[in-house]
Amino acid sequence: MKDTSIFIDFNLSTDNPAIEDIVTCVADIIKNTDAIKRWHPRHTDHLRVIILNLLKAYQMSGDGYISYSRMKGVYARMKASAMRYLPFPVAYQAMVTLVDALHSPELSLVDHNNGFYFPEQGNSKPSRMRATQKLIDLFAEYGVLQSTVNRDPSSETIILKDDEKKLIDYDDTATTILMRDNLKSINDLLAQNFIGLCVADKVYDQIVRRIYDIPDSEWDTECLRTMDLTRNRVNRVFNNGSFKQGGRFYSGWWQSIPKEYRRYIRINNLGTVELDLPGLHINLLYALEEKPLPKEDPYLVEGLPKEARTFLKVALNILINAESWQKGIKALRDKFPRHKLPVQIRDFDYKSIVDLFLAKHPPLEKHFGSGAGVHLQYLDSQIAEKAMLILAKKGIPALPMHDSFIVTRRHRQDLEKAMNDAIQDLAGIRLNLKASPTAYEDVYLHGVEEEVQSIENYESEEWTSREHCKRYYKTWDKWNEGK
Repeated sequence: MKDTSIFIDFNLSTDNPAIEDIVTCVADIIKNTDAIKRWHPRHTDHLRVIILNLLKAYQMSGDGYISYSRMKGVYARMKASAMRYLPFPVAYQAMVTLVDALHSPELSLVDHNNGFYFPEQGNSKPSRMRATQKLIDLFAEYGVLQSTVNRDPSSETIILKDDEKKLIDYDDTATTILMRDNLKSINDLLAQNFIGLCVADKVYDQIVRRIYDIPDSEWDTECLRTMDLTRNRVNRVFNNGSFKQGGRFYSGWWQSIPKEYRRYIRINNLGTVELDLPGLHINLLYALEEKPLPKEDPYLVEGLPKEARTFLKVALNILINAESWQKGIKALRDKFPRHKLPVQIRDFDYKSIVDLFLAKHPPLEKHFGSGAGVHLQYLDSQIAEKAMLILAKKGIPALPMHDSFIVTRRHRQDLEKAMNDAIQDLAGIRLNLKASPTAYEDVYLHGVEEEVQSIENYESEEWTSREHCKRYYKTWDKWNEGK
């Protein structure tokens, strides 16, 4: 069975003060057992985090598990290099002792499955826990079942990872402070606006199944799973221990849904449009080489069929990201084994595909297999930051998708100008922006509805039907109640 547990987040918070009453209640029960000889404030901090995660997991799925580590080395590494990303010093002993107490017969507040680690086989699975009915009843008794649990807005948003993708600490500079301040402006605006996915409930379930990759045999219609729509803030993640590599914006829930459903995102219950900077990295490389931008599609290669474009786009970006020719071709083979290649190009060997790209883009030869990807990501992240700040000054929220952005359709022209100004200022080029089909266009272009409605009627609650989009309107109504 596929593991759909969510790894524990030490930065969760809620504005419902009743959570503290539950923490106090459970702490008093534990104190009356032999589980912990001497209670310390750190135990309260750990218990609060555990309870918030259990509540969040239950809200997202009635049988939702959270996973955590019982390995001392994990906590030692966090203490040594990741304290910036934690709200308090997370300790192995406090964490494990509290989980064991919650799982004990005296409390029976969590179900628990131990993890395993087989280094010889490269196989492992973290320990997992979920709320028992006893704890769920306690949530109900204290009135917190419907509480909004999300990531603490004060948690670190400028994230630095080493070349093994592990979190590392850093000293703040004027640059990191400015980036954090800019990101706060962007996130505060996102948090002030409703962001939802207006699809029929049955379509919502299909999306969730794709996100979690849940097969039919494991889909439980009685235990609804959901997306975490509270993740409406973004972080910037830098790579290889450098604030000049990476820097893209991550963590927004809209980034996790399949591309074809992004058109159904609504901001403040208004339809949206997504504008894309096509062929961004290829065009940035041409700009860096001070060469004219290619006029035709940079991903289509003479000698290879147009039907393989999706593969060719991924392949070209793999070659740019790879640190050497050999690693690039190996990465291609790993991601696209022969049987997974598009049918039209299975007769081509990987090296010949690379050679065709070289013939297509001779000015970029030195960038293939150079590891240029993370440097280009830094540049595109700077473009994204500038565009979002331009819009934020006008009070316009924009959802970042790395090389595209989503805004309400009424703000399309504002987005076009912001994107063009940002890329002109930082890269000295202009690109023809590409718009993805909107939900409104999708409905009529595919003949779902024969009678053409105005966009205003399409966006009305009567047209989209509360009956079919119950989940969406439940979140929209809850948002309005909390305003």
